Amino acid sequence: MSSKFKEMGIIWWIDHLDSGGAQQDLACLVESMAESGARQAVVCLNSRTRKSLLDRIEQAGVTVYCLSRVSLVLLFGLIKIWRVIRRDAFDVSVTCLANADLVGNVLASTARVPKRISSQVSSNRHYSVMRKLSLKYALAKSHCVVLNSCTYQSSVEKYVPSDIPIHIIENGFKMLTDDKSGTFETIHSRLGVSPQTRLIGYVGRLSLEKRLVDLITAFALLPDKDTHLVIVGDGPERSALSSRAASLDVENRVHFTGYLEDVRPVYTGLSVFVLASSFEGMSNSLLEAMALGCPVVVSDVDGNCELVKHGETGLRFRSGSADEMREMIALVLNDQVLAKTLAINAKSFVLGKYSWEAQKAKWMKLLSESR
Repeated sequence: MSSKFKEMGIIWWIDHLDSGGAQQDLACLVESMAESGARQAVVCLNSRTRKSLLDRIEQAGVTVYCLSRVSLVLLFGLIKIWRVIRRDAFDVSVTCLANADLVGNVLASTARVPKRISSQVSSNRHYSVMRKLSLKYALAKSHCVVLNSCTYQSSVEKYVPSDIPIHIIENGFKMLTDDKSGTFETIHSRLGVSPQTRLIGYVGRLSLEKRLVDLITAFALLPDKDTHLVIVGDGPERSALSSRAASLDVENRVHFTGYLEDVRPVYTGLSVFVLASSFEGMSNSLLEAMALGCPVVVSDVDGNCELVKHGETGLRFRSGSADEMREMIALVLNDQVLAKTLAINAKSFVLGKYSWEAQKAKWMKLLSESR
């Protein structure tokens, strides 16, 4: 147990505890800080939670406060949290994602938490004017800002006062490195398809900015009708995506698995992993796919470009172009030498730079300086 963190009080804020990279990162950080002796609490601004994530945090001895979205109940919940902050005298407040940045920073500043950190900050060009104003207001309440990729630092800087430092702490991964081959059900057997069937896949939240409609469209354009598409995860676009697959007459070859606790069999069974997002910071699922030696095809946005050098660690296409996406996917599927080269290069690159231990060390340093 590190003495520098013993009895240090940290309150974490996040939009929700459903599936997602930010949620996984938060759980890992909470576990690490608990091992170091820190006093902690987590505030979730939405009652939508993934039981496995909630269990991990609570098993670390950390209380989780989940707030309701009903206005009056939410108001009383926020008053309760404010009183908890004052009572427990937290030293540091760390917010994760946009809504948490605003709510967490306002409450922590009025409750006089000495150090306030905004993390998982992004600047989506599609944000409304009001959203951008609230982001600027929230970040002005911070003492520092943490980004997970340097590629969009310039777009965030305009919302951050000049006297507030910006730190880059790239995502790392704690899972996937243990070899458990042969101990889990393959993705092919789960889907009920032949082991020889080539699979194109995506792992992550089913939300609009992931542009999964484009992925299904590109998939339908491929000439090989024996290839299947597997989409892993949950989210608000699930119904619309099913409808899109049906409208293109590919519903029998598009598989929606829902959330999976262990995604290693997915990555190891894919012929190509595709990330078509209209914007990204640094995608955990992309890191995981590359770390497990899966060839990747990604849109040419933000964090994707930091990880994927076209023709070396993967292939890139112009964001929003289903035809270019189809072309890049077809290149990987039809050229086994290229696919193997991309996979080897990607794995070497990611394992050499983006480990969980490196991410943890940077966070521990930042938090130790906050006391």
